[in-house]
Amino acid sequence: MLLVDDVSSSWLIYRNNCGDFKASGNEPTNNVCGVFLVDIDGPQKGPHIWGKDIFRFAFAKDGIYPMGMEQEQNYGKDKLSSSCFTKGLDCTGWVMTSGNMDYLKCPSQLSWTKLSCK
Repeated sequence: MLLVDDVSSSWLIYRNNCGDFKASGNEPTNNVCGVFLVDIDGPQKGPHIWGKDIFRFAFAKDGIYPMGMEQEQNYGKDKLSSSCFTKGLDCTGWVMTSGNMDYLKCPSQLSWTKLSCK
């Protein structure tokens, strides 16, 4: 899907019955139906790089969630530096929580308790 302001989105449906999937524990992304990707500057511009202009969200039985939130056991505290900070994957939760993309400047200084390079 291409929006008027050149933002584009792609959707991937994992399952029709969202209740069939449970992540371990009580993560907000239990009952995930699929994911959608948002390219903030569209397919014709930008670097097309995870964590720079492409971000991922999960849509679940009870809502839409940014991927990589601290509460996610699989992508939160344990994999923040190994996924978002190094590969740009699942940085959406970080950006929405911290309000910045400082992981592009000083990833070794950041954690869920230190959200900025400043």
